[in-house]
Amino acid sequence: MAAAPTRRAGRAPAVNVMTSPADVRGTAIGAMLERARVFLAKRQVAAWTVGGSVRDMLLGVPTADADLVVDAPNVPELGRQFADEIGGAFYHLDQQRNYVRVLSEPDAAGERARLDITPLGDQDIASELSRRDFTVNAIALPLETWHAPDGNLIDPLDGCADLNRRVLRAVKPAIYADDGIRLMRLVRLAGQLGFTVDDETQALAKRDASHIADVSPDRLRDELCKVLALRDVKSALRLLDDIGLLSRVMPELDAARGVTQPIEHYWDVFDHLVETVGYMDGLLDENRRAADPILAQMPWSEHVADYFAEEVSGGVDRAVLTKLACLLHDISKPQTKTVEESGRTRFLGHPEQGAEVTETVMERLHFSRRANAYVSLLVRQHLRPMQLSNNLETPTRRALYRFKRDLGDASVGAVWLAMADFLAAKGPMLDPNEWRRRVSHCSLVMESILAEPADDMAPPQLVNGHRLMEALGVGPGPRVGQILEAVREALAADEVSTPEEALEFARREWETRFGSLGG
Repeated sequence: MAAAPTRRAGRAPAVNVMTSPADVRGTAIGAMLERARVFLAKRQVAAWTVGGSVRDMLLGVPTADADLVVDAPNVPELGRQFADEIGGAFYHLDQQRNYVRVLSEPDAAGERARLDITPLGDQDIASELSRRDFTVNAIALPLETWHAPDGNLIDPLDGCADLNRRVLRAVKPAIYADDGIRLMRLVRLAGQLGFTVDDETQALAKRDASHIADVSPDRLRDELCKVLALRDVKSALRLLDDIGLLSRVMPELDAARGVTQPIEHYWDVFDHLVETVGYMDGLLDENRRAADPILAQMPWSEHVADYFAEEVSGGVDRAVLTKLACLLHDISKPQTKTVEESGRTRFLGHPEQGAEVTETVMERLHFSRRANAYVSLLVRQHLRPMQLSNNLETPTRRALYRFKRDLGDASVGAVWLAMADFLAAKGPMLDPNEWRRRVSHCSLVMESILAEPADDMAPPQLVNGHRLMEALGVGPGPRVGQILEAVREALAADEVSTPEEALEFARREWETRFGSLGG
């Protein structure tokens, strides 16, 4: 395929960030880039690696994907041919703009590299870079020298200088108007890279925060999940709020600002929600647990790690969704707040009402049904782990059975949310002895969950519906199901162990609930 005339900008001099660039030559993406170089050179097509992959390489950060800009008229045809040559997969991401994606075959470790390819169009590479979001993402490297950045970079906007300064700076004032998702990306990149935000860039974000309304729910959801996956998510949420984005993404949070709580709580409702996310972040972070004697007391295990790392849907894991539940767990406290004559403040029904609000938020952001169900259930049941017994005494087997039956695979998430909730309620007022009692209670519940899931708690069924109806002389209906569940609870609590005991228990339970059976 003949190439259009090559158009290039001047190359940037070597910079400090390149003293230890990531060497990706032995990785899946390195192999893919080399094959792309050979493939395109044969066709005399000029190409450049651009964007985050160049940025990460200069920062010494490993990457599994790359963005490629090619000076060719038919990118979909080119991408399909390349995918066929390497035995990979081809996807046409954007029909209008001819953006394509090629995935490599899995390597020995099961890793797949991703190469996104876009056309240069009727412009030079410097002009293409000027259309990007932040200067650190507006650096290009000719594909023929992809493995040797020193002296070959194309950097018309001084992105390398900003990399050295560890600053995010907009390439132009209109970046957010051009694409509102860049508002969220600003916050995510600041947290991901540990960079500060240039004052003017942040001021532009505040000015143009309304453009977040132009973003599709799917893109907004994906970027929100990336923010929640950050290691210091609390700082990211504060930056979102400073810019004015948090209220636009979740306007339901606004009512929580300044809503005072009982003296047992250090923060108002809004700050408590943000702090709960922060504490959950700490509880899930191995390094922070190791460095903090309070967090280190939580009963961490490989099972817990696997639980929170499990993908729920669409690449989103339980850790992210549990942090989202932390942000929403008291969302309905403002609407349910009452102050009694005695001065006691109450929030009756806020978990149930909050679960309904959460469902609305999740639906608006196009989360999957499974993700919605998980987060909404955590909000509805967030008080439950600490209500399994009086004064944190050892819970009964019946209480544990009901808890695991009602929460299912959300049981572990609910326990950890409850602990983060407690830490965020107390803040600097935390009593270490009171925390140890909570940890002890949490450990007992976690042992029960991990050792004996709800589905495995009850012994084999001693009576079924037909046998129960025959013994009690009743017909089918919902009451039979209720009594069968009561029998299962009794089995779990070791209150019955034979069919005869189960039937006698069922008879007593029926008469207690529904009246005499006669005979």
